[in-house]
Amino acid sequence: MKNILIIMTSFFILSFLFSCTDNNEEVKTVAPSDSISAFLNLPTSIELFGDKLFVVDPFDKEGMVKVIDLKTKNICFQFAPKGEGPNELLHVGSMDIYRDVKNNMIINLFDPTTQRLYIYNYDSLSLMRNKYTPEVHNLSDSDLSFHECLKIDNGYVATGKAEKYKYIVLSDSFQVIDQFGMYRKKPSDDIPDMLHAIANYGKSFISDNRYFLAEIIYNASVLSFYDLKKKEKLWEYCLGDLDYRIDGESIIYKSVVGYLSISLTDKYIYALYSGEKDKEDDIATYGKMIYIFNYDGELVNKYQLSISAFSISVDYENRKLYALSHQPEPKIYIYDLFYY
Repeated sequence: MKNILIIMTSFFILSFLFSCTDNNEEVKTVAPSDSISAFLNLPTSIELFGDKLFVVDPFDKEGMVKVIDLKTKNICFQFAPKGEGPNELLHVGSMDIYRDVKNNMIINLFDPTTQRLYIYNYDSLSLMRNKYTPEVHNLSDSDLSFHECLKIDNGYVATGKAEKYKYIVLSDSFQVIDQFGMYRKKPSDDIPDMLHAIANYGKSFISDNRYFLAEIIYNASVLSFYDLKKKEKLWEYCLGDLDYRIDGESIIYKSVVGYLSISLTDKYIYALYSGEKDKEDDIATYGKMIYIFNYDGELVNKYQLSISAFSISVDYENRKLYALSHQPEPKIYIYDLFYY
């Protein structure tokens, strides 16, 4: 019995030491190799497509989306003027860039305020500029209210104020045909379904082939990964779950802000993580930690950016990571990809 106790005690001590090593492992900090100082107001997201970087800059009335040529680092043009007039948007809830069946480069902007989806053909847009008229679809006829809309094969996938399921599948004619994806567990059973749906607010990121989707919830440290063909969750990586309380009609979050942005390559998922408390007086919550997962859900590496960022986009072919920061002023920092 004495020998068994000695062995068990030794095992627990070793386990404790190893767990401390894992939790306190040194994470490499990397510095940017370059930056882009194109004139920006207060940009909120970036997305790379080919040799162009698309920047959502919602406070620029002349055009809320700016197209930056990475070769020259200059703004080629901007579009999506802010306003209530024809072809104007009040807000960009989601930006989705892809190639259609004819290999045309398409840009979809969804305005959650007006529930309108604006579809742009990039070649025509770059040629005609402010004379270009996008294709506009009104989604407000649905019983549901959406805050993002992304293109998939034979339709769209959207999130919004749906009580039971997180994702709503729409046909090409924008009719609801399916729903999938559960919300996080409620902190309390007496919380209304609609308030819980709002508490689960986050952002979705889709793979280039439109087969996979990564989901983040801003106030939960959870990254979920879905198979869009099967409409099912494949895995999730949880550092801390959604935790909040209701004060009247207000949602008071107890948890830290989790993942802020994701960029999917053909093999890997790059995720920008905050882990900070949301500060009411700050413009936004930022993060430095980059988590890298493979499509099987394995954490293959992580490192820390030297400058706090709000949104990222990865150019895997050229081994670059672009990070949007507001500190000390709006700028896009370029990091070399040392890992995966």
